Amino acid sequence: SPDTSPFDVGPRKFKSGTEIVGYLNGVCKDYNNGQELPEYDFEVVKALIEKTWSEKVQSGIASIVVANRGQGRRVAFIRKDDSLGQVSLESCIKKLGLPDVAPSDVPKCMKPGEIKRLRVRAPSRGAPALGRGRGRGSFR
Repeated sequence: SPDTSPFDVGPRKFKSGTEIVGYLNGVCKDYNNGQELPEYDFEVVKALIEKTWSEKVQSGIASIVVANRGQGRRVAFIRKDDSLGQVSLESCIKKLGLPDVAPSDVPKCMKPGEIKRLRVRAPSRGAPALGRGRGRGSFR
């Protein structure tokens, strides 16, 4: 059924697992360590945590910040009861079971140095990113 698609994460319908990886790398690059995610990225990352680490959600996720840059890609979150949690984005990607991203490739593609190659940037409204052709989309 469509709502169990590994490519659907909250408000965002991704086209592929590599697009999800590129998006998460973009989030880690766009926000400073400790910076709170704004509404759209918050909704996507919150849905990712709910989908992959439902046991960590508990009272509900109130806010999410980028954490531990340079030591793997992680996010920390504050729950509605003010308790704290955190997850590794690599572990979230592995748990999605993406058909086009082998678990053994996840640490490699989530390395900071790979951001530019994988980054797929779409406007925050959730419009689909353009294809990979030269000069389309905004690979930086």
